[in-house]
Amino acid sequence: MVPTEGVFKNASATSVMGNSKLCGGISKFKLPKCGSKKSNGKRLPLALKLVISIVSGLVGLALALSICFFFGFSHLRHQGAFKSFIAECKALRNIRHRNLIKVLTACLGVDYQGNDFKALVYEFMHNRSLKEWLYPISKEDETYKRPRNLNLLRRLNIAIDVASALNYLHHDCQPVTAHCDLKPSNVLLDDDMTARVGDFGLARFLPPTRTQTSSIDVKGSIGYIAPEYGVGNEVSTIGDVYSYGILLLELMIREKPSDIMFEGDMNLHKFAKMALSNHVKDIVDSILLNDDEKLVVRGDQKQTQAKINIIIECVISMVRIGVACSMESPQDRMKMTNVVHELQSIKNTLLGPKNLATCKELLYLVMKEADLFK
Repeated sequence: MVPTEGVFKNASATSVMGNSKLCGGISKFKLPKCGSKKSNGKRLPLALKLVISIVSGLVGLALALSICFFFGFSHLRHQGAFKSFIAECKALRNIRHRNLIKVLTACLGVDYQGNDFKALVYEFMHNRSLKEWLYPISKEDETYKRPRNLNLLRRLNIAIDVASALNYLHHDCQPVTAHCDLKPSNVLLDDDMTARVGDFGLARFLPPTRTQTSSIDVKGSIGYIAPEYGVGNEVSTIGDVYSYGILLLELMIREKPSDIMFEGDMNLHKFAKMALSNHVKDIVDSILLNDDEKLVVRGDQKQTQAKINIIIECVISMVRIGVACSMESPQDRMKMTNVVHELQSIKNTLLGPKNLATCKELLYLVMKEADLFK
């Protein structure tokens, strides 16, 4: 369409000749009126135009709502996860026991990749983890000069400490809590070698009316996770009992459940159970039995043999408890309350009147092993 204003008012100053697609303009141009010729293209019916407009509007509205829902849901989910984490932190801070690592505070933020970062801050344990005491230290850790040998009394005390922590979580704690990740690296030792259970990253708070809650991811876990978790069963306190049984066997035998010797059908539980008949002395850590001479006071051969028999009896009893706690069927496992009582009874036997070693001598040996006289 040729305008009728401006330069196009003057026909002598403007030429439109040869432009067959033009229309309108002043009369002197002698151009056809715009709209006088029917367009070659097919026009869409008004109803179809209306339908397209409505559909386009609905699609745009749906897209806008989807974007709002996505970001709104993500925000709500983030806020929900944040509130859940804070609630769990408060619950953990209210869990207090001498054999649990104290939670000092929590950290919330974003890492360098923009992902949510959440962490719990625990008190520092100077004697590090039980794992480092059971197995040789790495080359990177050569500066740590602490002794790595644990005698029977120390291992018994550690076993009692861990059992006491689990017994508290399962029976005396509100809410009832399943640790779900018990292993030597999560058992830390303080200045006086008291064992503290830490790392509640997989812990589950269980409803007071039952002993089970949501499922747990067992990917990458070896040896310490209860068999029922691998087939989709829900978390329970009795699952911690299985993990404790494996940890106790590892404490006595000093072999990792992931060791190559436990390939195929053989595992740490079966290995210990087969030895219970008459071969426990052949499978336990030799340090436990070689410690006999240190614990036996001067006396006749009869007294010495009596003391050795007591030590062997205590070792066998501890292995038997480990086997009973790590039974494949949850119903066949011991209760943590009974575990604590039986381990305390073993300690009384080891330190009682039948034991010819006095408490003073035992204390001397523990202090000597910890280099407290240097």
